[in-house]
Amino acid sequence: IALLDEDLTIIWANDAARGLFGDHLIGNKCYEVFHGKAAPCEPQPCIAVKAFQDGQIHQHETEVTDQYGRKRMFHCTASGALNDKSGKVTAVVEISRDITHQHLLKKELRAERDELELQVQERTTQLKEANHQLTLEIEKHKQTEYDLRRREAIIEAVHVGAAMVAGDTLAHA
Repeated sequence: IALLDEDLTIIWANDAARGLFGDHLIGNKCYEVFHGKAAPCEPQPCIAVKAFQDGQIHQHETEVTDQYGRKRMFHCTASGALNDKSGKVTAVVEISRDITHQHLLKKELRAERDELELQVQERTTQLKEANHQLTLEIEKHKQTEYDLRRREAIIEAVHVGAAMVAGDTLAHA
């Protein structure tokens, strides 16, 4: 948790923020401490600037670098904390929740899902090919069965014809 003035200078931070970013953060600009930048964060205006402008609550997820050089993902919420007599916001509180672990899990989950989708596509291709081969095999068997039945019919016709010829021969003899 950090409290920012209108110039985006950190005027107060809790122990957790000081532990992650060092005691030097008080009196420095939030974008310098959290992002190592020389200007307010993108997209413009940043959520703290938006909170100063409209007094509303604004949120986003952002990557920051802690005092040890580690990249971390945070879900940040900024809202007006102090107002002057006219109601103008004079200080914004920014509450940041470390979501690095969840972010990594989502990334791993996406990678695993992508791998599973690839496996499904490969297996689907294999099954389509197997289905095609089985269809060809069925057609081949149907053709063989048709040819065998036709030959059986021819043989049967020859036998019937031979029997008729033999019957006529016997009848005329």
